[in-house]
Amino acid sequence: MEPVKNALTKPRKRTQAEKIGRHKYMLQLLHRLIKMEKENQATLRYLCQGLRDFLTFDRSYVQQIICEDEVDSAILDALRHAGQEGMLPRDLANALKEYKLKPWHVSRRLCRMNNRLRKHIDQTAAEKRGGKRQRWALTDFMYKAWGSTKEDIMSGKENVLATPEQQWA
Repeated sequence: MEPVKNALTKPRKRTQAEKIGRHKYMLQLLHRLIKMEKENQATLRYLCQGLRDFLTFDRSYVQQIICEDEVDSAILDALRHAGQEGMLPRDLANALKEYKLKPWHVSRRLCRMNNRLRKHIDQTAAEKRGGKRQRWALTDFMYKAWGSTKEDIMSGKENVLATPEQQWA
């Protein structure tokens, strides 16, 4: 005698991976995850931009956002030491001879840093100041962020009303 088959069981359907192939299915999942991550990053940026007046950013966070390498960090340090007057790109390039920069490279790096910071928190790191010979100088936002440590921000010891020369003295 043959065993009786249960009439209630349905034949198993093929999975999506079996229909289109495992590799293609994994790529679809990966693209879906990447899209969701980009949406989450956009939402986070939107929230951060809306709350930027209430948030205080420390040096490590700002450096993580805008500095790609040690050259960017060295440029920002040189501008910080230059003060409110700022420095010409050629003077920055001469001050950072170990990196073999040209004035054009300094300006492009500062523009890229500004774009990265603007994209995240809608602020700029450096701005051009002066008349005919424009110098790059750090913005007030950068003086507050670059001069503060996380401990100073948490304890409220930072002096945000002081001029940059007073903060670095």
